[in-house]
Amino acid sequence: MEYSATNYSYDYGNYGNYSDALARPESFQEYFVRTTEYVWTKRLNTFLPPLFVLVGSIGNILAVVALTRKHMLHNSVCFYLAVLGVIDTIILYVGCGLDWLSFVSETTQVPNLADPVCRVWTFLFNTIMAMMSWLTVAALVDRFLVMWHPIKAQYICTVFLAKVMTVMILVALVSVCIHAMWTMQLAGYAGPDTATYFCVHRESTDFMIAIWPLIQATLTSYLPMVLAIVFTLLLFVGCVYPHDRGDSEHHQMRLTRAVVVVGLVYIMLELPTMVVNAMDTLLTRPLDFRTESRLYLTRAVCQLLRFCDSALLFVLLFSCVPMLRYEMWCVLQHFKSPSTASPGNRELRGIAPNAEQHLLAPGTSIEVPSEVTVL
Repeated sequence: MEYSATNYSYDYGNYGNYSDALARPESFQEYFVRTTEYVWTKRLNTFLPPLFVLVGSIGNILAVVALTRKHMLHNSVCFYLAVLGVIDTIILYVGCGLDWLSFVSETTQVPNLADPVCRVWTFLFNTIMAMMSWLTVAALVDRFLVMWHPIKAQYICTVFLAKVMTVMILVALVSVCIHAMWTMQLAGYAGPDTATYFCVHRESTDFMIAIWPLIQATLTSYLPMVLAIVFTLLLFVGCVYPHDRGDSEHHQMRLTRAVVVVGLVYIMLELPTMVVNAMDTLLTRPLDFRTESRLYLTRAVCQLLRFCDSALLFVLLFSCVPMLRYEMWCVLQHFKSPSTASPGNRELRGIAPNAEQHLLAPGTSIEVPSEVTVL
């Protein structure tokens, strides 16, 4: 979805070209900031973003550390999830943290600082957001192949091919989003005292300005959302109605269920933003004042839901994959005291002594005695 920088002090609708917002009279602005919708938007944008950044940063870092342990990284889906954790952390700092700092300090947002910054920032942010969507789809497809085509998955779902696919996704998204370098500009509204600038699309009938953003929205938002819904449903059916397909290993099934949960959360938290942006495109302007006020609050809530999605990866994975919790426990114990991570101590703590020797690759069977509890 196209990123549009929102200056909370002046934005009265997340329009594609801001032509309406820039033309608002000063009296309208003064009246708007007294509405209930604006007050609630201000409260939400004051307290929630720092919470997302704090919880998401710690959680995503822990998740990436655990996923990149050698006993987890033998599985291709763990590589996708590790890269997803890095991307989510970048989104939290760049999209959520910097916007919040600009909001509380009442300073100009980064994309509104200068025309070159507007172009580069939009290009990079669109690429990062699209990367998050397509990595989620890649993880879902990986689990789909392991669940429904286990024989082919042994040759397709490898870490090497996962790295190649990640690079290909990045190159493709850069090619799709690079148009922002010449289709975005800094447009200003001259107020009674100072001028306010917004990073907006240039108004033109040129193909790259009028048509290509729609193609980009399809390739970076709508298409991955459709694929995520399809593969999440297929995996959900496979988890609810399992059958003999060579994928009965506990760790493989738990990884699959974790990815299904990640996909479901992605759909629930990202879909509202797409619906609101579609409404922006289809609604006839000018809108009445009450509708604009409600849409203003709705857009703010949708944006916070997207940041919430980036902050929840750690919670989703650690709640669904015991082996991931075990790997994180090993890391923490190693920092606390290297001797406590020895096989003998693990055995005393009720952890399978040979758990580390199993590779979490498709087709690998791990059996844990019933009397042993895996943390």
